[in-house]
Amino acid sequence: MQKSFDILTALRGILALWVVFYHIQPNLYHLVGPWVNHTLSMGYVAVDFFFVLSGFVIAMTYQEQLSQSFSYRNLVSFYIKRIARIYPLHLAIMLLYLSLPVTFMLTGRDVPVVYDYQSYFTSLALVNNWGFHDTLTWNIPSWSISTEFSCYLLFPFIILIINRLRSLSLLFLATIFSCSVIALLFSQKNANNIGDYIPMLGIWRCIFEFILGIVIFGLYREGHLYYFKGKYLFLGMVSILAFSIAMNLKNYFWLPIFMMVFVSLMIFIEDNISVKVPKVLLWLGDISYSIYLGHYIIRDIMKLFLDTDQASLEWSMVYLFLVLLTSHLTYKFFELPAKKKMLCVFLPLVNK
Repeated sequence: MQKSFDILTALRGILALWVVFYHIQPNLYHLVGPWVNHTLSMGYVAVDFFFVLSGFVIAMTYQEQLSQSFSYRNLVSFYIKRIARIYPLHLAIMLLYLSLPVTFMLTGRDVPVVYDYQSYFTSLALVNNWGFHDTLTWNIPSWSISTEFSCYLLFPFIILIINRLRSLSLLFLATIFSCSVIALLFSQKNANNIGDYIPMLGIWRCIFEFILGIVIFGLYREGHLYYFKGKYLFLGMVSILAFSIAMNLKNYFWLPIFMMVFVSLMIFIEDNISVKVPKVLLWLGDISYSIYLGHYIIRDIMKLFLDTDQASLEWSMVYLFLVLLTSHLTYKFFELPAKKKMLCVFLPLVNK
Protein backbone atom coordinates (compact mmCIF):
# COMPACT_ATOMS: atom_id res chain seq x y z
CA MET A 1 0.00 0.00 0.00
CA GLN A 2 1.28 3.47 -0.92
CA LYS A 3 2.43 5.43 2.12
CA SER A 4 0.66 8.73 2.61
CA PHE A 5 2.46 11.78 3.95
CA ASP A 6 -0.10 13.90 5.78
CA ILE A 7 2.41 16.65 6.56
CA LEU A 8 3.22 17.03 2.86
CA THR A 9 -0.49 17.06 2.01
CA ALA A 10 -1.08 19.84 4.53
CA LEU A 11 1.96 21.70 3.23
CA ARG A 12 0.48 21.69 -0.28
CA GLY A 13 -2.65 23.38 1.03
CA ILE A 14 -0.71 26.05 2.92
CA LEU A 15 1.46 26.74 -0.12
CA ALA A 16 -1.60 27.04 -2.38
CA LEU A 17 -3.09 29.66 -0.05
CA TRP A 18 0.24 31.51 -0.03
CA VAL A 19 0.02 31.77 -3.82
CA VAL A 20 -3.57 33.00 -3.57
CA PHE A 21 -2.55 35.87 -1.31
CA TYR A 22 0.58 36.54 -3.35
CA HIS A 23 -1.54 37.31 -6.39
CA ILE A 24 -3.60 39.92 -4.53
CA GLN A 25 -0.79 41.30 -2.37
CA PRO A 26 -0.48 44.52 -4.41
CA ASN A 27 -4.16 45.18 -3.65
CA LEU A 28 -3.76 44.49 0.07
CA TYR A 29 -0.62 46.41 1.01
CA HIS A 30 -2.64 49.16 2.69
CA LEU A 31 -4.49 46.66 4.90
CA VAL A 32 -1.56 44.79 6.46
CA GLY A 33 1.77 45.60 8.06
CA PRO A 34 5.18 45.57 6.33
CA TRP A 35 6.17 42.11 7.57
CA VAL A 36 2.93 40.57 6.33
CA ASN A 37 3.33 42.40 3.03
CA HIS A 38 6.85 41.07 2.66
CA THR A 39 5.74 37.52 3.45
CA LEU A 40 2.90 37.71 0.92
CA SER A 41 5.21 39.19 -1.71
CA MET A 42 7.43 36.11 -1.40
CA GLY A 43 4.55 33.81 -2.34
CA TYR A 44 6.10 33.06 -5.72
CA VAL A 45 8.53 30.65 -4.01
CA ALA A 46 5.59 28.42 -3.05
CA VAL A 47 5.69 27.18 -6.63
CA ASP A 48 9.26 26.00 -6.12
CA PHE A 49 8.18 23.96 -3.12
CA PHE A 50 5.42 22.46 -5.30
CA PHE A 51 7.99 21.35 -7.87
CA VAL A 52 10.15 19.63 -5.25
CA LEU A 53 7.14 18.01 -3.56
CA SER A 54 5.85 16.83 -6.92
CA GLY A 55 9.15 15.18 -7.79
CA PHE A 56 9.19 13.29 -4.50
CA VAL A 57 5.54 12.21 -4.56
CA ILE A 58 5.57 11.09 -8.19
CA ALA A 59 8.80 9.14 -7.67
CA MET A 60 7.29 7.53 -4.58
CA THR A 61 4.14 6.61 -6.50
CA TYR A 62 5.45 5.45 -9.86
CA GLN A 63 9.13 4.50 -9.64
CA GLU A 64 8.51 0.86 -8.75
CA GLN A 65 6.08 0.30 -11.62
CA LEU A 66 8.35 1.96 -14.18
CA SER A 67 11.51 0.36 -12.81
CA GLN A 68 10.14 -3.17 -12.86
CA SER A 69 9.04 -2.94 -16.47
CA PHE A 70 9.94 0.01 -18.67
CA SER A 71 7.38 -1.06 -21.26
CA TYR A 72 5.24 0.85 -23.72
CA ARG A 73 2.16 -0.09 -21.71
CA ASN A 74 3.56 1.18 -18.40
CA LEU A 75 4.87 4.34 -20.03
CA VAL A 76 1.57 5.25 -21.69
CA SER A 77 -0.34 4.27 -18.55
CA PHE A 78 1.79 6.69 -16.52
CA TYR A 79 1.19 9.52 -18.99
CA ILE A 80 -2.56 8.91 -19.01
CA LYS A 81 -2.72 8.97 -15.21
CA ARG A 82 -0.82 12.24 -14.97
CA ILE A 83 -2.82 13.94 -17.74
CA ALA A 84 -6.05 12.76 -16.11
CA ARG A 85 -4.84 14.39 -12.91
CA ILE A 86 -4.07 17.85 -14.29
CA TYR A 87 -5.84 18.37 -17.61
CA PRO A 88 -9.63 18.27 -17.04
CA LEU A 89 -9.62 21.19 -14.59
CA HIS A 90 -7.16 23.10 -16.75
CA LEU A 91 -9.40 22.66 -19.80
CA ALA A 92 -12.53 23.72 -17.90
CA ILE A 93 -10.87 26.89 -16.59
CA MET A 94 -9.48 27.78 -20.01
CA LEU A 95 -12.99 27.51 -21.47
CA LEU A 96 -14.34 29.74 -18.69
CA TYR A 97 -11.61 32.27 -19.41
CA LEU A 98 -13.12 32.92 -22.85
CA SER A 99 -15.88 34.86 -21.10
CA LEU A 100 -13.46 37.54 -19.87
CA PRO A 101 -12.34 39.08 -23.18
CA VAL A 102 -15.97 38.89 -24.31
CA THR A 103 -16.97 40.83 -21.18
CA PHE A 104 -14.38 43.51 -21.91
CA MET A 105 -15.65 43.87 -25.47
CA LEU A 106 -19.33 43.99 -24.47
CA THR A 107 -18.65 46.68 -21.87
CA GLY A 108 -16.67 48.82 -24.32
CA ARG A 109 -13.32 48.33 -22.63
CA ASP A 110 -10.02 47.44 -24.26
CA VAL A 111 -9.22 43.75 -24.09
CA PRO A 112 -6.00 43.29 -22.07
CA VAL A 113 -3.06 41.85 -23.99
CA VAL A 114 -2.98 38.98 -21.51
CA TYR A 115 -5.91 37.53 -23.49
CA ASP A 116 -3.93 36.98 -26.66
CA TYR A 117 -5.72 34.55 -28.98
CA GLN A 118 -2.52 32.89 -30.25
CA SER A 119 -1.33 32.00 -26.76
CA TYR A 120 -4.76 30.57 -25.98
CA PHE A 121 -4.04 27.50 -28.08
CA THR A 122 -0.61 26.87 -26.57
CA SER A 123 -2.24 27.21 -23.16
CA LEU A 124 -4.87 24.66 -24.13
CA ALA A 125 -2.09 22.28 -25.15
CA LEU A 126 -0.20 22.91 -21.88
CA VAL A 127 2.91 24.06 -23.73
CA ASN A 128 2.42 27.76 -22.98
CA ASN A 129 5.59 27.99 -20.90
CA TRP A 130 7.87 25.98 -23.15
CA GLY A 131 9.53 29.06 -24.61
CA PHE A 132 6.91 29.98 -27.21
CA HIS A 133 5.94 33.30 -25.58
CA ASP A 134 7.68 36.25 -23.96
CA THR A 135 4.94 36.91 -21.40
CA LEU A 136 2.47 35.00 -19.25
CA THR A 137 -1.09 34.99 -20.55
CA TRP A 138 -4.61 33.83 -19.70
CA ASN A 139 -4.65 31.76 -16.51
CA ILE A 140 -1.30 32.94 -15.16
CA PRO A 141 -0.71 30.07 -12.67
CA SER A 142 -0.99 27.56 -15.52
CA TRP A 143 2.61 28.36 -16.49
CA SER A 144 3.76 26.01 -13.73
CA ILE A 145 1.33 23.28 -14.80
CA SER A 146 2.78 23.60 -18.30
CA THR A 147 6.32 23.15 -17.01
CA GLU A 148 5.29 20.31 -14.73
CA PHE A 149 3.72 18.61 -17.73
CA SER A 150 7.19 18.64 -19.31
CA CYS A 151 8.51 16.97 -16.15
CA TYR A 152 5.91 14.23 -16.47
CA LEU A 153 7.12 13.55 -20.00
CA LEU A 154 10.71 13.32 -18.77
CA PHE A 155 10.09 11.52 -15.48
CA PRO A 156 10.28 7.89 -16.72
CA PHE A 157 13.72 8.59 -18.13
CA ILE A 158 14.93 10.63 -15.14
CA ILE A 159 13.91 7.90 -12.70
CA LEU A 160 15.96 5.36 -14.66
CA ILE A 161 19.04 7.50 -14.01
CA ILE A 162 18.23 8.21 -10.36
CA ASN A 163 17.64 4.50 -9.76
CA ARG A 164 21.30 3.93 -10.63
CA LEU A 165 22.42 6.52 -8.08
CA ARG A 166 22.20 4.42 -4.94
CA SER A 167 25.12 5.79 -2.94
CA LEU A 168 24.94 8.93 -0.84
CA SER A 169 27.85 10.48 -2.73
CA LEU A 170 26.20 10.03 -6.14
CA LEU A 171 22.88 11.44 -4.93
CA PHE A 172 24.79 14.35 -3.40
CA LEU A 173 26.42 15.01 -6.79
CA ALA A 174 22.98 14.97 -8.45
CA THR A 175 21.85 17.57 -5.89
CA ILE A 176 24.86 19.82 -6.48
CA PHE A 177 24.41 19.52 -10.25
CA SER A 178 20.72 20.49 -10.17
CA CYS A 179 21.25 23.42 -7.79
CA SER A 180 24.23 24.63 -9.81
CA VAL A 181 22.30 24.61 -13.08
CA ILE A 182 19.50 26.69 -11.53
CA ALA A 183 21.99 29.19 -10.08
CA LEU A 184 23.90 29.42 -13.36
CA LEU A 185 20.82 29.99 -15.53
CA PHE A 186 19.45 32.76 -13.32
CA SER A 187 22.78 34.44 -12.65
CA GLN A 188 23.52 34.58 -16.38
CA LYS A 189 20.32 36.61 -16.77
CA ASN A 190 21.29 38.70 -13.74
CA ALA A 191 17.88 37.88 -12.29
CA ASN A 192 16.80 39.53 -9.06
CA ASN A 193 15.20 36.35 -7.77
CA ILE A 194 14.10 32.89 -8.78
CA GLY A 195 10.69 34.26 -9.81
CA ASP A 196 12.14 36.33 -12.66
CA TYR A 197 12.09 35.44 -16.36
CA ILE A 198 9.34 32.86 -16.00
CA PRO A 199 8.61 32.57 -19.76
CA MET A 200 12.28 31.78 -20.44
CA LEU A 201 13.54 30.09 -17.29
CA GLY A 202 10.39 28.72 -15.67
CA ILE A 203 10.66 25.37 -17.41
CA TRP A 204 14.27 24.84 -16.28
CA ARG A 205 13.42 26.00 -12.78
CA CYS A 206 10.70 23.37 -12.68
CA ILE A 207 12.69 20.51 -14.22
CA PHE A 208 15.69 20.78 -11.93
CA GLU A 209 13.63 21.34 -8.78
CA PHE A 210 11.51 18.36 -9.81
CA ILE A 211 14.75 16.38 -10.06
CA LEU A 212 15.64 17.50 -6.53
CA GLY A 213 12.36 15.99 -5.36
CA ILE A 214 13.25 12.71 -7.07
CA VAL A 215 16.68 12.81 -5.41
CA ILE A 216 14.95 13.21 -2.03
CA PHE A 217 13.03 10.04 -2.84
CA GLY A 218 16.33 8.32 -3.67
CA LEU A 219 17.74 9.39 -0.30
CA TYR A 220 14.56 8.23 1.43
CA ARG A 221 14.45 4.87 -0.36
CA GLU A 222 18.07 4.07 0.43
CA GLY A 223 17.71 5.13 4.06
CA HIS A 224 20.21 7.98 3.72
CA LEU A 225 17.87 10.53 5.29
CA TYR A 226 18.33 8.82 8.64
CA TYR A 227 22.05 9.56 8.62
CA PHE A 228 21.26 13.23 9.06
CA LYS A 229 18.66 12.98 11.85
CA GLY A 230 15.96 15.60 12.35
CA LYS A 231 18.07 18.00 14.41
CA TYR A 232 20.82 18.08 11.78
CA LEU A 233 18.33 18.74 9.00
CA PHE A 234 16.90 21.60 11.07
CA LEU A 235 20.38 22.98 11.75
CA GLY A 236 21.08 22.69 8.03
CA MET A 237 18.04 24.84 7.24
CA VAL A 238 19.04 27.48 9.78
CA SER A 239 22.62 27.49 8.51
CA ILE A 240 21.54 27.94 4.89
CA LEU A 241 19.27 30.84 5.84
CA ALA A 242 21.90 32.50 8.04
CA PHE A 243 24.60 32.18 5.40
CA SER A 244 22.38 33.50 2.61
CA ILE A 245 21.35 36.52 4.70
CA ALA A 246 24.92 37.23 5.80
CA MET A 247 26.19 37.03 2.22
CA ASN A 248 23.14 38.83 0.80
CA LEU A 249 22.70 36.06 -1.76
CA LYS A 250 19.91 36.11 -4.33
CA ASN A 251 17.51 33.33 -3.56
CA TYR A 252 18.25 31.22 -6.63
CA PHE A 253 21.65 30.48 -5.07
CA TRP A 254 20.25 28.97 -1.87
CA LEU A 255 16.50 28.36 -2.15
CA PRO A 256 16.66 25.02 -4.04
CA ILE A 257 18.94 23.36 -1.48
CA PHE A 258 16.95 24.95 1.38
CA MET A 259 13.71 23.48 -0.01
CA MET A 260 15.37 20.09 -0.35
CA VAL A 261 16.47 20.12 3.29
CA PHE A 262 13.07 21.42 4.43
CA VAL A 263 11.09 18.74 2.58
CA SER A 264 13.52 16.08 3.83
CA LEU A 265 12.90 17.29 7.39
CA MET A 266 9.13 17.06 6.90
CA ILE A 267 9.50 13.48 5.64
CA PHE A 268 11.78 12.60 8.56
CA ILE A 269 9.26 14.03 11.05
CA GLU A 270 6.41 12.12 9.39
CA ASP A 271 8.33 8.85 9.65
CA ASN A 272 9.65 9.25 13.19
CA ILE A 273 7.27 11.45 15.17
CA SER A 274 3.57 10.92 15.70
CA VAL A 275 2.05 14.12 14.35
CA LYS A 276 -1.71 14.61 14.16
CA VAL A 277 -2.35 16.92 11.23
CA PRO A 278 -5.57 18.95 11.63
CA LYS A 279 -8.33 17.84 9.28
CA VAL A 280 -8.75 21.36 7.91
CA LEU A 281 -5.14 21.29 6.67
CA LEU A 282 -5.64 17.87 5.07
CA TRP A 283 -8.75 19.27 3.38
CA LEU A 284 -6.74 22.24 2.10
CA GLY A 285 -4.15 19.82 0.78
CA ASP A 286 -6.78 17.75 -1.00
CA ILE A 287 -8.23 20.79 -2.77
CA SER A 288 -4.86 22.50 -3.29
CA TYR A 289 -4.78 21.89 -7.05
CA SER A 290 -8.23 23.43 -7.45
CA ILE A 291 -7.16 26.35 -5.24
CA TYR A 292 -3.98 26.90 -7.19
CA LEU A 293 -5.36 26.59 -10.70
CA GLY A 294 -8.76 28.17 -10.09
CA HIS A 295 -8.08 31.18 -7.88
CA TYR A 296 -6.78 33.46 -10.62
CA ILE A 297 -9.95 33.49 -12.70
CA ILE A 298 -11.91 34.40 -9.55
CA ARG A 299 -9.41 37.20 -8.96
CA ASP A 300 -9.74 38.43 -12.54
CA ILE A 301 -13.54 38.41 -12.38
CA MET A 302 -13.68 40.16 -9.02
CA LYS A 303 -11.17 42.80 -10.12
CA LEU A 304 -13.73 43.89 -12.72
CA PHE A 305 -15.68 45.31 -9.78
CA LEU A 306 -12.75 47.20 -8.24
CA ASP A 307 -12.72 50.92 -8.95
CA THR A 308 -9.12 51.28 -7.75
CA ASP A 309 -6.09 49.06 -7.34
CA GLN A 310 -6.72 48.93 -3.60
CA ALA A 311 -9.01 46.22 -2.28
CA SER A 312 -11.17 46.57 0.81
CA LEU A 313 -11.13 44.07 3.65
CA GLU A 314 -14.64 42.99 2.63
CA TRP A 315 -13.51 42.38 -0.96
CA SER A 316 -10.58 40.30 0.29
CA MET A 317 -12.76 38.18 2.58
CA VAL A 318 -15.31 37.53 -0.16
CA TYR A 319 -12.48 36.62 -2.53
CA LEU A 320 -10.98 34.11 -0.11
CA PHE A 321 -14.40 32.62 0.65
CA LEU A 322 -15.17 32.17 -3.05
CA VAL A 323 -11.77 30.62 -3.73
CA LEU A 324 -12.23 28.04 -0.97
CA LEU A 325 -15.87 27.34 -1.83
CA THR A 326 -15.33 26.92 -5.57
CA SER A 327 -12.18 24.87 -4.97
CA HIS A 328 -14.05 22.47 -2.71
CA LEU A 329 -16.89 22.14 -5.21
CA THR A 330 -14.67 21.73 -8.26
CA TYR A 331 -12.52 19.16 -6.46
CA LYS A 332 -15.48 17.09 -5.32
CA PHE A 333 -17.82 17.42 -8.29
CA PHE A 334 -15.49 17.95 -11.23
CA GLU A 335 -11.81 17.28 -10.61
CA LEU A 336 -12.22 13.80 -9.10
CA PRO A 337 -15.09 12.61 -11.37
CA ALA A 338 -13.34 13.90 -14.52
CA LYS A 339 -10.13 12.15 -13.56
CA LYS A 340 -12.01 8.91 -12.90
CA LYS A 341 -13.84 9.19 -16.22
CA MET A 342 -10.63 9.75 -18.19
CA LEU A 343 -8.97 6.77 -16.55
CA CYS A 344 -12.00 4.57 -17.23
CA VAL A 345 -12.00 5.57 -20.90
CA PHE A 346 -8.30 5.54 -21.75
CA LEU A 347 -6.58 3.01 -19.48
CA PRO A 348 -8.51 0.02 -20.90
CA LEU A 349 -7.29 1.00 -24.38
CA VAL A 350 -3.69 0.66 -23.20
CA ASN A 351 -4.29 -2.64 -21.44
CA LYS A 352 -5.90 -4.35 -24.42
